[in-house]
Amino acid sequence: MGETGSYVFLALLLILNTIKVSDACPSSYIRYKICALSGSEEYMYCSIDRPEIGKHFWVTQLEYNDNRPRNVTDLPDYNVRGRDYGCSPFNKCCALKLSGLKTRDSGEYHMMIGTSDPNKKPQRKCKITLSVKELSVGIPEPVIEGNNVTLSCNNICSSMDKSKVMWKKNNQTVPAELTTNGSLVITKVSTNDEGSYTCSIDDATINVPSKPVQLHVMFPPRIPSVSVRPSADIPEGSSVTLTCSSDVNPPVESYTWYRRTGSAVSKLDSKQSYSISSISDEHTDYYYCEAKNRYGGRNSTEVHLDVQYSPRNMFASINQSGEVVEGSSVTLTCISDANPPVETYTWYKRTGAATVQVDTGVSITFTLTSITAGLYHCKAQNRVGCLNSTGVDVALPVLQTNSPGWLNAALLASLGAVIFVIVVAGLVYSRRKKRHKSTNKNIHKQYQNDPQSENQDTFRMSSEPDAVYQSLNPNTTQTEAVY
Repeated sequence: MGETGSYVFLALLLILNTIKVSDACPSSYIRYKICALSGSEEYMYCSIDRPEIGKHFWVTQLEYNDNRPRNVTDLPDYNVRGRDYGCSPFNKCCALKLSGLKTRDSGEYHMMIGTSDPNKKPQRKCKITLSVKELSVGIPEPVIEGNNVTLSCNNICSSMDKSKVMWKKNNQTVPAELTTNGSLVITKVSTNDEGSYTCSIDDATINVPSKPVQLHVMFPPRIPSVSVRPSADIPEGSSVTLTCSSDVNPPVESYTWYRRTGSAVSKLDSKQSYSISSISDEHTDYYYCEAKNRYGGRNSTEVHLDVQYSPRNMFASINQSGEVVEGSSVTLTCISDANPPVETYTWYKRTGAATVQVDTGVSITFTLTSITAGLYHCKAQNRVGCLNSTGVDVALPVLQTNSPGWLNAALLASLGAVIFVIVVAGLVYSRRKKRHKSTNKNIHKQYQNDPQSENQDTFRMSSEPDAVYQSLNPNTTQTEAVY
């Protein structure tokens, strides 16, 4: 019965009492079993045959069993929420109103008629059973993403119209077309449907919502993400930690780490994080993780670990085509293994104790001269570090000087001619010396055998001066006269 109707009827009670018209409670008001919702209010009516002023009252089942029951409106839990409208000698209908009903209000309520004899127990006239229910939202578990789910509004009194069940999500009314016979049907449920749901009866007197219930949607891991600390560009020798994370409900039950080298995949670990200490370029590769829960599993995208190191395996080479002669072109090339690639190559030349920078670049080209000849080396540098190569000796041929090529050839020819003349002259001198010694020996013998011949010879030598001159004259043809 609506609150407005109850107030109207109570007003009629007062009117009837004024005009002294006697009548019992309307049959539609008399309910011996009442179902009400928690938080609502309810009226209880009882018709009596002989009303006695001040001798009727309402009691609970507990008070009814007591020898001296008390009026329900005098009880601590009812003195505010209960109101006894009473009844008069001219009106046979009595009423009790209870507001803010609670589930513990459920039970029997009795209308008691007192007597003039204080020693006699009041007599029960009416027994009304009140059942207070609390609406609740029922959600089947688990709610899996993509499935259809039905939310039910439970503990609705049978006397209530289920078509008037109203649903709210996060305090926002859900369209009525989504409800069927009091239940809320969600097709292909998703995480967008998660929230706080309540149900109530769309009635002015009993519009008390249920307690809110959270809808949680279960789903397998979304595509996991991989975080790299400190970063994906890692200096050689440092430590790195890879962490796998995923949006998932319920939480991830297992993680697995993998490493891909080309088409080959190897399993690494079964923890949420994977760490590498003292990393080297051998760890440069592709890594990914797999996250699983009871509803499925997903792989992350791959992350590339780029291990960086300073230049190494470095050497400088000389590229010379053809004969190495002064004036020819010489190219020096610097080669190094580095990650990231070498940013700058710098060339140095050592002359004596001094080392000076001469150029930059992977290769340098210059003309070979006595000035450009020397010991060269290169330095390779990237943002991680730098390294010097071993030296490359760029030298002129041993016989070369500063003279032009044709002059060098002439000098060589002249030197050869001089050596030839010296050798020939030596041979001639040695031969003549031997012949002169032989002639002297013959003359000495003649002197010993014939003393006069000595005087003759002496005279001949002193009297023939032209013969001596002639023998020293290179134009004479009688060279034997000297002997």
